[in-house]
Amino acid sequence: MQRYENDSGISPSVGFSIDNSFGDIEIDAILYDIKEANTSVTMMLNEGGSIVSISLHDGTVYFGACDHNLYAVDAASGNEKWRADLGGIITGSPIVHDNKIFAGSYDTKLYAISMDGEKLWTFKTNGRICHSIAAFDGVVCVGSQDKCVYGIDMEGRLIWKFSTMGEIMDDIVISEGRLFFGSFDHNIYCIELKTGTLVWKFRTGNIASTHPCCHDGIVYAGSHDGCLYAIEAATGKLLWKHAANSAVRGCTFHDGMVYGMTRDNAVLALRADDGKLLWRFTTNNFLRRGPEVYGGIAYFGCSDHNVYALDAKTGEFLWKFSTGAYITSKVLMSGNMLYFGSFDCNLYCVDLSGKLILKFRTSMSNVATVDMALFESKKTAVLTSTSIEDRKIETGVPDEEARDYGSLSGGYVSVGKADYASSGKRNYVKKREF
Repeated sequence: MQRYENDSGISPSVGFSIDNSFGDIEIDAILYDIKEANTSVTMMLNEGGSIVSISLHDGTVYFGACDHNLYAVDAASGNEKWRADLGGIITGSPIVHDNKIFAGSYDTKLYAISMDGEKLWTFKTNGRICHSIAAFDGVVCVGSQDKCVYGIDMEGRLIWKFSTMGEIMDDIVISEGRLFFGSFDHNIYCIELKTGTLVWKFRTGNIASTHPCCHDGIVYAGSHDGCLYAIEAATGKLLWKHAANSAVRGCTFHDGMVYGMTRDNAVLALRADDGKLLWRFTTNNFLRRGPEVYGGIAYFGCSDHNVYALDAKTGEFLWKFSTGAYITSKVLMSGNMLYFGSFDCNLYCVDLSGKLILKFRTSMSNVATVDMALFESKKTAVLTSTSIEDRKIETGVPDEEARDYGSLSGGYVSVGKADYASSGKRNYVKKREF
C-alpha cells in the first residue's frame, strides 16, 4: 500500500496492482483520480484547529478556523482581541465593509459581526458557505454550496439571488460594479452587483473551481480543464488562454504578469498581454491560492507545509519557511511582516527574510481532516506510460475514448472504461478500484 497526495493536500491511502504480463511497460508515473464528487474537499473538513484562510485590516488579522471560531488578533503583538463562535467550520476569508466584519460558516449562514466581536445578524443560505465573501457599495455577496450567489444589504436583507448549476466554492471578485466567479458547472460568470442580473458566462472545459482576479478590464481565471484564461470583463470574450496541462487554481496579477497555481504543484508566471510563459517553479505538493507580491517578491503557501518567497520577475527561489501542516491561506503583509495561517492550527508572523516573529494557536490542536465518507464516488489508481496520441494509435479508438484509458496530462487520470484493464491492450496495466 502506497500513499500519494491528492489535490487538497490530504493523503488518502491508494492501492494499486501491476499486471506483469505487460512486460514492455515503462512506468512514468503513478497517478490517481478521485472522480468528480458532488461537493469539494474544502466543503468536507472535520473539526480541528486548522486555519484555511486569513485577512488583514487596519492592524488586525481576522481569520476563521475549523474550531468554529472567528478570531481577531493584533498583528503587532499576536494578542487575541476577541473570538466569536459562528456555529460551524470557517474556511473562507472574513472581510471588513461598512465597519462590519462578514464571515460565512459550514452552518450555512453569513454572519455580520461588529468590530468588537458582537454578532449583529445572520443570513441563511441552503448550503455550506466555505469561501471568500465580497462586498462593495453597501452590498455583500456570498456564494454557497447550494449553487447560488446572494446579494445582501447591510441589514441582512436579501436583494437578489443568482442560481447556477454547480457549487460556488471559491472567491468572488468585484470590479466596475460587477461580480466575477466560477462554478462547479464549468462556467465563469459575470453578473451585476446591484441586481444580480447575468451579463455573460464563459464556458470552460471542466470545473471552474478558481480564485480569479481582475485587472484593467480583464478577468484572469483558471479551470480544471488545465487552462488559464484571459477574458474581457465587459463582454466575456476570450482574449487568450494558456494550456498548463494541469488544473489551474488561484490567479494573481502584478506588474504586467499573471500568476497561476496548478494541481501538478507548479507556480506559473505568464505575460499578461498574450499568456506567454515566462517562468515556472515547481514545489513538492498542491498549490491553491495565487501569490501575493510585495516589493518584487512573490509569497505563497503550499500543501508541502512551506511558505515560499520567489523573485517575482524571474521565479528565482529566495527562501522558504516550514510549518507543521498544509498552508492554503494567502500570505499577507502588514508593515514589514508577513502573516499566514496553517493547518497545524497556528497563525504565523515572519519577517521578510523568513524568520519567525510570533505565532498564535487556535483553541484546538488537532489538524482538521477530510471526511472521506462524504465522497460519493470511487477512487482509482492507474499506472500508464503513454500519451493520449500514443494510446489512440495503439488502441485504435477515437480521441474521446483514448482519453478514457488514463491520461498523464492534467496531473490526474480519468478512467472511463470499466473493462480496459482486461482488454489486452498493449502498454496498459490494470486499474484497481477501492
